[in-house]
Amino acid sequence: MKTLIRNCLHSNDIYLLEKYDFEGKPIFIIKSSSSKNGINSLNNELRGLEWYNKLIDNKIPFETICKSENYIKMQTTFIDGEIISYSDGFTKNEKFINKIVEHYCKIWPNSNGSNNHYALHGDLSICNIIFDYKKDIYIIDWEHFNDNSAPIGFDALNLIFEQVWVESQFNSVIEGIIDPVVSLIQQLKKNNAIDNYFI
Repeated sequence: MKTLIRNCLHSNDIYLLEKYDFEGKPIFIIKSSSSKNGINSLNNELRGLEWYNKLIDNKIPFETICKSENYIKMQTTFIDGEIISYSDGFTKNEKFINKIVEHYCKIWPNSNGSNNHYALHGDLSICNIIFDYKKDIYIIDWEHFNDNSAPIGFDALNLIFEQVWVESQFNSVIEGIIDPVVSLIQQLKKNNAIDNYFI
């Protein structure tokens, strides 16, 4: 059985489905598109997953089911875990942000960038991370992936400052998060996971 989960979210021309086994347990996430933009995005996703899987221990199994000039369909194994609410902001999500930055520090410095440019996830947001129940972290939704396109640290800073921005929308006093943000940036620097350009 399959269930449509999203229909062209943010006008991305991609259909997202969950496939279930006979007991109703989700086993696959399926993405497909027949538009030029959607096909390009899913090709990016396939390249991003391939890049990511080379650098992590627990791989995300994926495959291309159908690929032609006018259509693409791919699937990944369903990861049983938790996606953290984007709208909670920095303070409520701080422990999760710390774990994601730690994960980033293990991956990006070892990814062999070229001319001080590294691979770019392109949408490293807290809602594109799965925390599985074994405490592993998985970065998902690689539709904006690009090889060697930005100085290291860009994605991590996007994650951090996106949550700072969300925090500022409902908390007029955000001075209390300055020290944790500085600490995260120092962690990135210590692990060679941020370019001096950003520092």
